[in-house]
Amino acid sequence: MININHVMDAPQVGGLVLLVLVVYIGASPRFGQELYRRRLFTDKEARPSQPDLVEQFAWSKKRRVEISTDGGVKLNAWFFQSNEFSAGWRKDHLILYCIGRCSKVSNCLEEIKIFLESGYSVLITEYRGFGETPGNPSIETICEDGLVAFDYAVEELKYSCENIVVFGESLGGGVAGYIIRYRKPGALLLKNTFTSLKEIGSETVPLCRIYPRAMYPDNHLNTREAIRQWDGPLLVVHAVNDETIAFHHGVRLFETALQAKWRRFLDLPRSSHRFMLDPVDISAFVRELNHLTQAI
Repeated sequence: MININHVMDAPQVGGLVLLVLVVYIGASPRFGQELYRRRLFTDKEARPSQPDLVEQFAWSKKRRVEISTDGGVKLNAWFFQSNEFSAGWRKDHLILYCIGRCSKVSNCLEEIKIFLESGYSVLITEYRGFGETPGNPSIETICEDGLVAFDYAVEELKYSCENIVVFGESLGGGVAGYIIRYRKPGALLLKNTFTSLKEIGSETVPLCRIYPRAMYPDNHLNTREAIRQWDGPLLVVHAVNDETIAFHHGVRLFETALQAKWRRFLDLPRSSHRFMLDPVDISAFVRELNHLTQAI
């Protein structure tokens, strides 16, 4: 027998439905971004910023620079300049390094060393809220900071757009995808990055699986959509055993770039998401990087 005292009336049912709806919307990636901020922007394994780590490049001309944003925040950045003693010196080529969750310059020195020894100069920037740059990071600010860094390379460092290779690593791949929507660099290099926040979120955060595209931010770092229209040279690199972003993300990005005038996919069987230390993988990476710039 049903106890009528335990049966909710229409107002109670309506109130419960409203509560569930409010929680559903409030916890969505679109409206509950604070819930996902730590997972998206914080790297628990990040090493502390140590100027002495940067100083190991004594053979490279380098300097710390500050890049002003429209909001008045000055981005901490480093400009490493290659020289004629580097193998295959490319005096006029610049790697614009869009960092991932590694959070700071001192965590990216392995890749910077590879670029410099291969003859490329590097501009690497810490987004707002990353490393030594003040502020709170958001999807919007890291993308804006990527554009500001690109413009600084052109206007202040005097590099031609066509000689800039935009390099997006992990989270930075989303920033690189944003940059090519509004600027025209010479080439695009993506390493261990995802297709979009929606796809990586659905794979790594169970709660995200219940949300449709409309419940994600307008800018959800959809690199896959960005490179669909990319008609310049493209190199996609992904570690086969990437423990953070599954290998198939790299494959899907490559398969999407049908408009690219030159495209290549490189799998790294001996590397992880964070580190590329194996000499065989490094050699293959440098070889394909050189092919990328030759295709500009």
